[in-house]
Amino acid sequence: METAVRGPLETMIDRMPTDGEPAGRRPGRRSDASAEPSSPGASSANRSHGPTSSRGGDSATSRGGESTTSRGGDSTTSRGGTLRSEGPEVEWKVSLPARDRIANTLAAFANGCGGSLLVGVRDDGRVKGISNPPAVRGELERVNRERLSPSVPIRFRILELHGRRVLEARVERARERPVRVFGPDGDVRVYVRELDSSRPANEDEIRLLRNKPERVRYDPRMRRLLACVHELPRPTASDVAKASRLGLRTARPLLQNLRRAGLIGQKDGRRLWVTPSGYRVLSGV
Repeated sequence: METAVRGPLETMIDRMPTDGEPAGRRPGRRSDASAEPSSPGASSANRSHGPTSSRGGDSATSRGGESTTSRGGDSTTSRGGTLRSEGPEVEWKVSLPARDRIANTLAAFANGCGGSLLVGVRDDGRVKGISNPPAVRGELERVNRERLSPSVPIRFRILELHGRRVLEARVERARERPVRVFGPDGDVRVYVRELDSSRPANEDEIRLLRNKPERVRYDPRMRRLLACVHELPRPTASDVAKASRLGLRTARPLLQNLRRAGLIGQKDGRRLWVTPSGYRVLSGV
């Protein structure tokens, strides 16, 4: 049965649950036997970039879905949970990197579904903490103001994790897209979020960012294709059609619908990838 999307696509798509999956499940791990088919040898462990899987070691607290942000300044919390792992909407930094990399990450989050930059967390998920959150916040605000056009809304809060302070900078989805990054040499680029990294967008992706996502009819075949794009490493349209057991002639227009809806992108004219909006559809958020 097809699902008619009525109203703003970015709102309606985000509410669509995956067949047979409870709301809140993330796409990084696929454990149900009835999941859509993927290619032989495609391992979900190799794609485990879902934004809520936790890492081992000294990782501390996740915020889950709650928000304790104060618009008047940083808020501090010490409640427990599981630290959200890196993915389309989360990035960890043990300390602030160079301004260029900060700008790229902030812009990529804003060009996607938003995201959180957590400063004070090592790459392996262990919490080191930071000694001067206000100084880190000030640097992020300067980069936002000086390197991004337009600048993006950011909300800040301090997390108390195992007695150490971590600064969360929550970037909102930009209303005016694409958000551009001005480099030190005057070059201008647009960045998007792919899995747990930020990369330059190609011309096709920039065009899609300029236009609002189209309303489409999202049927089980499209859901199956989207799942296969997620599961396969660097897939082409032919790879996805084969894995989903659909003919290429049938799959091509459905993949175009997914692209127009902003759920998948295409890199180098061939390779397909799942956008942050597509991850939200897969997870049923």
